[in-house]
Amino acid sequence: MYKVKLSNKSILKNTMLLYIRMGLVLLVTLYSSRIILQELGVVDFGIYNLVAGFVIMFFFFGSSLSNSAQRFLNYQYGLGDEVEANHVFNMACFNFFAMSVIVVVILETLGLWFINNKLVIPIERLPAANLVFHFSVLSVFFTINSYIYDAVIIARERMQVYAYVGILEAVGRLIIAYVLIISSHDKLVHYAFLYMVVTLLVGLVKMIYCSKNFTESKISFYWNSDLFKQMFSFIGWNAFTALTEAINQQGISVLLNIFMGPTINAARGISYQISNALLSFSQNIYTAARPQMVKAYAVRDMTFFFKTINLSSKFTYYLLMLLAIPLILNIDFILNTWLTVVPKYTSGFSILIIIYTLVDSLKNPLWAAVQSVGNLKGYSLLGGIVFLMNFPVAYIFLAIGFPPQSVYFGYIIVRLVYLYVILRVIKKLLPEFDLKNYMHIVIAPIIFVTMLAPIAPLTVSFFVEGVMALIVVSVVSTLSSILAIYFVGLSREEQVYICSFLEKKLGY
Repeated sequence: MYKVKLSNKSILKNTMLLYIRMGLVLLVTLYSSRIILQELGVVDFGIYNLVAGFVIMFFFFGSSLSNSAQRFLNYQYGLGDEVEANHVFNMACFNFFAMSVIVVVILETLGLWFINNKLVIPIERLPAANLVFHFSVLSVFFTINSYIYDAVIIARERMQVYAYVGILEAVGRLIIAYVLIISSHDKLVHYAFLYMVVTLLVGLVKMIYCSKNFTESKISFYWNSDLFKQMFSFIGWNAFTALTEAINQQGISVLLNIFMGPTINAARGISYQISNALLSFSQNIYTAARPQMVKAYAVRDMTFFFKTINLSSKFTYYLLMLLAIPLILNIDFILNTWLTVVPKYTSGFSILIIIYTLVDSLKNPLWAAVQSVGNLKGYSLLGGIVFLMNFPVAYIFLAIGFPPQSVYFGYIIVRLVYLYVILRVIKKLLPEFDLKNYMHIVIAPIIFVTMLAPIAPLTVSFFVEGVMALIVVSVVSTLSSILAIYFVGLSREEQVYICSFLEKKLGY
């Protein structure tokens, strides 16, 4: 029987493993992206981001499937029931496969028509864009069916394995970048094909590991109508939330393409690589904390449950802020060093999307809390409606001639309204949730830290430039942020806990 263990130390240990993973993945991704942009060129790089992004838009429910499986697995682990965990696994496998087939059919009919008739793609690159589309569809098919194994690994809190798999995938992308250098074929098509191959191989690695190490990962036919309804309802509302995200992220990419052509998608693609890297860092605590939150709710340990929400919210934001400030202050130097050619608007897009990612990071622990309860309707419906306002706002801005950066200002404002709405929803869903306490313990310290931390590095940035600016500003920013976080952003209890943890790790 699976033993339930609730511990903030476990969350901290798993978070550290995930940060090591993300550090290595980030370095490899940044380097390989430079090579890929150089080899593909601005137009082909923009076409790939547009076409692959369009496919991902239809893949909006992918995370919904993984979240659903992980939530139900965690709940059974919390109760110590491996038999029911196996039932959840097999029901999830069936759901995942069925949904992947439906997605492929929709994409290869309606999606293919849209690619060829509505998107702005140079006519001479349309055949290549079609091949990119087909390979991207296959990548999505493989990814959907491998999500169940991600769910098992994370639910079992095997973060070391999760880290290894992530590093393996990053190395695969690095190999792709070097293959492009020596390739004599159409590099855009070659890139899409190799990306599909890496996706397939990584999925196979996860499947083999889980099948050999976890008894609940044994595939067999199982059907339970009640469990199917519960999971389908969870997936449905989860998918609605993900759909609003897809419309705002990939849908706006399509809007920018229609109004300004494919080169603007290259700038957006670069800015989103930076955003996704930062988002992955912010999601590490969320990924580590979520299994513990679901298990705590399963055994009704609400004190630990709410404490984990507050701690993960604060530390998610703080750790992301440590990276965000030096990135924003050195964005031009970083982009020019990283890329041989910097597409127009990339700098402005990157700064605004980093700010948006900071605001968005507060959402994840709250979303994990709602998923733990399992009642997603109110959160998904109200939050989704608010967040969908981004799309019409962006359309109006672009239609009346505002610059493309304007869509990101709408992003940030709407996201702040969204956070307020979902806090009210959580209060209604969980009457024990102390909203005033959350504002006092989480939001107020974050606001003060955000105001204080950038002062010193911003001042220093006016007196240095180039490599020296990157080094000095990064050091000053890190020290300034750590001091602000420790003395202003943490409670006395949290300060003692952090000091104790570091003393043990450093052997003092």
